[in-house]
Amino acid sequence: MAEQSIVEPKIGMMFASVDDGWKFWGNYEKATGFGVRKHCTNKNKDGLISKEGHKEEDKRVLGNHRWEVRTGCLAKINVGLDKETGNYVVKALKMSHNHDLEPPETNHMLRSHKKMSEAQAFAIMLANDSGLKPKATYELMSREAGGRLNVAYVMEDQKTYLRSIRKKK
Repeated sequence: MAEQSIVEPKIGMMFASVDDGWKFWGNYEKATGFGVRKHCTNKNKDGLISKEGHKEEDKRVLGNHRWEVRTGCLAKINVGLDKETGNYVVKALKMSHNHDLEPPETNHMLRSHKKMSEAQAFAIMLANDSGLKPKATYELMSREAGGRLNVAYVMEDQKTYLRSIRKKK
């Protein structure tokens, strides 16, 4: 398999739509090993990385706390409308990270990379309706995809999907 070259984002890059800019940023972050999340305002569209900011301290006393994954990283891309051309342009870009990037082997586990297709969702529903256990369903899906690295979601996402379907009924 030929290795694809990674196009670095630059200030002034143009996109036909905000979605095109977001897809570009998503592909770039996936290739380089960090996760992203959207932060939008009426004036511009920011693509922040998922480690931006800090979580507020939980004042409740609970036995099971979630790990803190945000590190205050300020890497981001800012895309805004150029009224003269009608295109969306990268207006600001900050590329410095204050954390390690994910290796390719675990990159698919980042939240922004996990996407369940409609076909996969349908297959999960069929397997569930047929009485197949979630673990067996996930194993089937990973074999069909050529390994767990090629499945665009994890087993917990599958369970969450089935739970949401049951809740709707």
